[in-house]
Amino acid sequence: RSLGRTPDFRGLRTLLDDGLLTDIKLVLRGSGGDGAPAEGRGAEEKIPAHKAVLAGVSDVLRAQFAGSFGDASTSVWSPEVGSALAWRWTLRWIYGHEDTLPASLLVEVLLLADHFQIESLSAGILAWPMEDIAEEVVFHILSAWACPEVLGGLARRCVPLVVHSAELWLAMWDSAPQNVALFARFVPVLCEMDRLRLLCGYVERRGSQAKESPNAVVFPNCLLSAVGWEAFPVDILEAASRDDLVLLAELAGLQLRSSQALRDTMFRAIARRCQ
Repeated sequence: RSLGRTPDFRGLRTLLDDGLLTDIKLVLRGSGGDGAPAEGRGAEEKIPAHKAVLAGVSDVLRAQFAGSFGDASTSVWSPEVGSALAWRWTLRWIYGHEDTLPASLLVEVLLLADHFQIESLSAGILAWPMEDIAEEVVFHILSAWACPEVLGGLARRCVPLVVHSAELWLAMWDSAPQNVALFARFVPVLCEMDRLRLLCGYVERRGSQAKESPNAVVFPNCLLSAVGWEAFPVDILEAASRDDLVLLAELAGLQLRSSQALRDTMFRAIARRCQ
């Protein structure tokens, strides 16, 4: 009968730690863990690894190293995203090390796992207890180099726990729109109009920092997804879908510009109200 999968990773750990039988070197730039792309990140660090091991845990790397891409024959690879700290921890996890994942790296390691489709690593991180590290996690969500839907699971769990933090709100005002959308989407509010006004305040603040005239302030499309538009009166939604934004602008306190993204958002909200 089957004895199941071996839990002994000592052989793989030795191959990584001692650099044995390696056929690729990962060139990692920079040593920070701030989530910025690896490109242009200071001093290089080279870590020997094995294509077969990397391909075994990642569908993306399997296609990259075992397919017809140019990287299939390369012996040096510079990941396009991720800091050296995050990659170093991820590689050790792949080879069976059981290092504790620091809260400061949790968001970036999750981004790497999602980007390279390392599903077991993503699942493990999403199952991690977040109560004691929620504030630090949200700080890193606000500075993350990408905002895929997988971060929504973290934001849903962590943002409501830390909305009292003045430091987080200060960080939010200075964050990129896509990060703010992920944060604002899960801020507890009495009604969706409050969420819209919060986002409009953020947009106005960015406009004033950029010294833009009020008429030139544009509500970024990525912020539209943070608002539960189906909670708005249907007459406002229908008017906005026809590019009549007077009522919506009065409620929001900000002059809004029509766009295809805004019209599509209004149409979807109307459809959800009719369900």
